[in-house]
Amino acid sequence: MPVEEAKENQETNEAHDQTPVNEGELPGESGDAAGLSEEQLRELVDRLTGELDASKQRVETYYRRLLRMEADFDNFRRRARAEKEEIQLHAAEKVITGLLPVLDNLERALEAVKNTHDIEALIQGLEMVHRGFKDILDREGLKVMEVLGRDFDPEMHEAMAQVPAAEAETPDNTIVREFQKGYLLRGKVIRPARVAVAKEVSPESGDADGQ
Repeated sequence: MPVEEAKENQETNEAHDQTPVNEGELPGESGDAAGLSEEQLRELVDRLTGELDASKQRVETYYRRLLRMEADFDNFRRRARAEKEEIQLHAAEKVITGLLPVLDNLERALEAVKNTHDIEALIQGLEMVHRGFKDILDREGLKVMEVLGRDFDPEMHEAMAQVPAAEAETPDNTIVREFQKGYLLRGKVIRPARVAVAKEVSPESGDADGQ
């Protein structure tokens, strides 16, 4: 080998050996962990292990909280259902208890008719039953709609027929007849009144529907 070539190779090797190495990094290796000492690696593993354990504990805590919330909700749902059933039972018991005297009066009236064939006694008994029913329903908040002469309201009334306003001698859209009573329970419509309504009739249209 020529002297010049050998010298050039030697200089190249020396330059390669003098390549700077990052502080804390082993020669020929790269990466964060590669340059750590054994003690530093142990500290890193311990720290990561501690963080993992803490994360596991947090997950377990959240899971237990979720289970408690689910159990609390189930208990609440059961209590609400039981309270609803109790309220319904109490309401039904209250109404039925109020109806018992009405039932007693009806049975007495029927018994009187069977024994004496007294129609007057039957009429009086039925009137007592009617008053009893009405008193109970009034106490529960039931009201009969007053419809005659009132304006027709589709939210409260059901039109069964129409009558020419001129024939009924009343303004257009006025209720002139009641076929079936309507009822309100504490202000809520539970049965609309079935009525006949006055309607203006033009000569071209002919008679009102339902006449």
